[in-house]
Amino acid sequence: MHVVFVETGYPRASGQVGGAGTYVQLFGKQLIRRGVKVSVICGQMGNKNAEYNDDGIRIFACIHNGPIHYYISKIPFLSVFAPLIKQLEAGWIIYKKLIEINRKRKINVVEYSEGGDFWNAIFKKFDYFVHLHGSAYTFKKNSGQTVNLSDWIARKVEHYFIKRAKYVISPCNAMIKLVEDEMGETFDNSEVIPYPIDEKQINHEPEEQKIVRKEKVIIFFASRNDPVKGGEFLIDALKQIPASLKDFIEVKFYGYEPVQDVSNLNFLEQHKFVPKEVLLEAYKSADICVIPSYFDNSPNTVYEAMGAGKIIVASAVGGIPELIGNNECGFLFKPRDIDDFKDKFLKAIYLVLEQEHFAMGQAARKRILALINLDFNTERRIRLIGEFDILDLGCGTNKVEDAIGMDNAVLDEVDVVHDLLDFPYPFRDGSFDHIYLRHVVEHFSLDNIQRIFSECRRILKSKGKIHVHVPHAFSIAAFTDITHKSFFVFRSGDFWDVNNTKNYYKEIESMWYLISTNSYIVWHDWKKYRLKKLDNIMSTYLTRKVNAALQNKNNPSHADRLIKKFALQFVEIQWVFQKTD
Repeated sequence: MHVVFVETGYPRASGQVGGAGTYVQLFGKQLIRRGVKVSVICGQMGNKNAEYNDDGIRIFACIHNGPIHYYISKIPFLSVFAPLIKQLEAGWIIYKKLIEINRKRKINVVEYSEGGDFWNAIFKKFDYFVHLHGSAYTFKKNSGQTVNLSDWIARKVEHYFIKRAKYVISPCNAMIKLVEDEMGETFDNSEVIPYPIDEKQINHEPEEQKIVRKEKVIIFFASRNDPVKGGEFLIDALKQIPASLKDFIEVKFYGYEPVQDVSNLNFLEQHKFVPKEVLLEAYKSADICVIPSYFDNSPNTVYEAMGAGKIIVASAVGGIPELIGNNECGFLFKPRDIDDFKDKFLKAIYLVLEQEHFAMGQAARKRILALINLDFNTERRIRLIGEFDILDLGCGTNKVEDAIGMDNAVLDEVDVVHDLLDFPYPFRDGSFDHIYLRHVVEHFSLDNIQRIFSECRRILKSKGKIHVHVPHAFSIAAFTDITHKSFFVFRSGDFWDVNNTKNYYKEIESMWYLISTNSYIVWHDWKKYRLKKLDNIMSTYLTRKVNAALQNKNNPSHADRLIKKFALQFVEIQWVFQKTD
């Protein structure tokens, strides 16, 4: 399986880096561990294209702004279309790179951040997902900023792109609802999957070290330098803090640069943008994390602060309430309501001063760790990606053409690394039309074969089929492999047929229609060149003879007796079962 992410802000040596890029990096590396091939198309490094490997992820840093939109922006009456032209120019670069990547390794699905690629939406060469990180239009509209005609035109093109996506993914329900309202329709193909956070980055200090009383309460605010993040609102509130408390607090800003004069706020300490590792250390020393956004999606600061067991005071906008959940995990205040903010902010400060904040911090930590479980959320992603027509279970090095291959070994043909006895498989209910089990089930006992069949039934679509190939018990090859545990003759498949007279057997669930039974025969498997032709002729003749015998309903064991009579090198039984309703 090969997944390509398109995200301009993927972390790299130079160029814009964003939360969406960090999300792609974390999920991409987890997919790599599961055997999925991952590529990323992102922004240029400086002003140059680059290709490199990031822990198994193939990076193509090539997205840049074309020249046409610049000239359009200088022409009266046409300048309104400049943002749209800019979007189309970048999309064309992306689309050409996708075609180039696909020539070298077939792409199964592309995931775009919200802006997308208009050209793929038109030509539909690649199946694609859209991840709702929050467009410029959505942020402007919901944070009280002016939305101009250029924004509206560009967003309409994005809506067209989103509408044609195979899946719409979002870290929160709130963002899905907002985009649905923008488009005037309800998605029937959406999925909420929280952002991932590398749990190694989350503070794991022993509990007793967290109850040490401090001289001052450390308040933490980190954001990009964007007015929508509510930095000025926070400063206005800090100016109204009771004088009696000012000696007991220390406020630290990271990234945001105040517009108004803050020289009289002696307790405020300002830091420009700092590397991630420095920011994570700052979380550890903080007591309270403030998120005063006018609008937001599902901000990383909430995830990280909750993961560090800190008290949260956050604006109830976007997906933030879905993360915090209830008043046991943090304080939510009404957006832009400075009185409500001060009330919750002061409660948080007193909670820390009175050393009664630990329970809330632990509740927040427990909640966010459950939401961000990277293994679980990665399996959910694989289930979405895996919704294709054909699945080859135990594919090894010889996968069925155009299939998704699953095996417990990391091999070139294996798309999803997963053990066949590890249930459930990482695919959604009703994902496949066909599932192949070619020379797989003979390696398992009857009870495990039944468990595999039951799981196949779950992930098959209505009237889907499983194609089971096993060696015949009377052929030499059935005993060549010492790991074989079960042995079959042609009529063994009847026992899984719902119409079988012995469907009362408790060891077997007869929940299939047996559609067909066929054979494939290799006579002697000669290796010398001149004898290979004879071997092929005899193999073809015997295959036809045995398949004709299988059609004789009045003599059902005739085909098995033929196999026993000729002592053939290899006889393959081929059953096709259809899922019952």
